[in-house]
Amino acid sequence: MKPTLLALNESTKVEQLPRRNTDYKSNMIKIWGYNNLDWTGLQKYILVFTQMDDPEFDQIAPGLLSIGINYLRVNSENFLNNFRMKLTFKNKKMVGTFSNEIESVNLQQVSGIWFRHFSLDNIVWPKSVDKVSRSYIKEQWETLFETLNHADTWIISPFEMTKKLPKPVQLGIAQQIGFKIPPTIITNDNAWLDTLKLPLFLKAVRNHSIIVNSDRLKKVYGKTIYSPKSIKRGKMLLTPSIAQKYYKHNSITEVRVTAFGDNLIADQYVNVESDDWHNQGINGVEIKAYELPNNVEDMVKKVLAKAKVSIATVDLFQSNGYWYFLEINSVGDWKWLENKVKQPFSKSCLNYLKKGVFYEQAKD
Repeated sequence: MKPTLLALNESTKVEQLPRRNTDYKSNMIKIWGYNNLDWTGLQKYILVFTQMDDPEFDQIAPGLLSIGINYLRVNSENFLNNFRMKLTFKNKKMVGTFSNEIESVNLQQVSGIWFRHFSLDNIVWPKSVDKVSRSYIKEQWETLFETLNHADTWIISPFEMTKKLPKPVQLGIAQQIGFKIPPTIITNDNAWLDTLKLPLFLKAVRNHSIIVNSDRLKKVYGKTIYSPKSIKRGKMLLTPSIAQKYYKHNSITEVRVTAFGDNLIADQYVNVESDDWHNQGINGVEIKAYELPNNVEDMVKKVLAKAKVSIATVDLFQSNGYWYFLEINSVGDWKWLENKVKQPFSKSCLNYLKKGVFYEQAKD
């Protein structure tokens, strides 16, 4: 039996990720040389673990340097060749150094560790490394990065946050706080789906993309089920999916909330026509700024606090006067929104990081 993605969704597309280096700092060093640049006043560091394709961090990187925060960036595609670390224990504390091909940073200098789009599935493997060795190597690095989650510094976002905060857990937290959620079943048994009234919206339990290799993603977007015949019944057993009541886009108010700590920026999707707006593309969706009611804003903050997430996006919708929670993106993607709506996402992110690095740590 050939497995399908999302148990039924045969129409998936592969997205080619760029492998070009668009990081501001590393390119400035290539142009001018490390020793010819002025690093005065940049003693506070953030360790950023991400991938080459990270437009949000590319956007804020110059701003970080301008407010006195340096950073060491580690991309998952090339970290095996470019990243060096050493940890030890001194005076009952974990200490260490982290290096790339240009510079080295002491853990004591690190004021924050931020895991963004960093995945060990993105590794570019030398051809000489066999499958068994790859499993072993990944396991060792996975354990090391989990160790960094417990470092004595500000963990802006921990390693593998999407595993720590899966969508079913998010739904439970949102209900506890007071949000409504769509009638939901998470199952690999199509018989259970028959207990929900059609149409249904099916989506992945985790991410809506699968890493094919270090520069290719297969997108697995949600799909509306209008008829039992559209469900691949035998293949449903292979993987669980989230099935929820489908709400027509023209009958609800769809809102995305981007959070930087307590600072929330809300936007409304206006003209969604596809089952999943991702299929329509960011250029095909009209976005406008939206003002959340105070009580909804408070609930969003409580959800994020309980989920232990500070930089993230939250998807909500309003129907018949009630606010429903859909999910949290615990990485937070806002560059495309900033381009369309001209709201101060990057500035808000920088303000949050500055406060965390300089002000909150000063209290400690």
